[in-house]
Amino acid sequence: VSEVVFASTQTITSTSDVTFDGPGANIVTLNAHEDFGAFVIAAGATVRMSGLTIANAFAANGVNDGDPGQNGGAIRNAGTLHLDAMAFTNDVAGQGQDNNISGVQNRGGDGGKGGAIFNSGTLTVTNSTFNGNRAGKGGWGTLGNGGGGTGGFGGAIANAATMTITN
Repeated sequence: VSEVVFASTQTITSTSDVTFDGPGANIVTLNAHEDFGAFVIAAGATVRMSGLTIANAFAANGVNDGDPGQNGGAIRNAGTLHLDAMAFTNDVAGQGQDNNISGVQNRGGDGGKGGAIFNSGTLTVTNSTFNGNRAGKGGWGTLGNGGGGTGGFGGAIANAATMTITN
């Protein structure tokens, strides 16, 4: 198994059509080492990925008091995304930020949705696996006054648009 370590702490953003064609998910792993989310597919872009594993991609946590965690640990898709023979392992959506403003009733930030993928575009998944992916945790509310943020949903995929899955 070969491992490709992202040398940057930047998420790869695709605004145009592109194909990532790997030799097999059991051969090449794109490992984000829990530093950042791997890919953002912009509206209008068509991206095809095959034969790769995306592992340990973490979407950003909320930054300010009560901020939500970012969606899509490995991929945030607003375009058209085709996945074939892919593997997603231990990818995590962002955690909601705690709310520590005292004397105010503020709730914690909601957890991010879609541990591996958050889809708001068109998503097609074929012959792919998802293992150990998690939605983000909600943040704590103000002590004694605010409620905690809602945990995210969709450990593997959170879908807000059009999705087809076949195996």
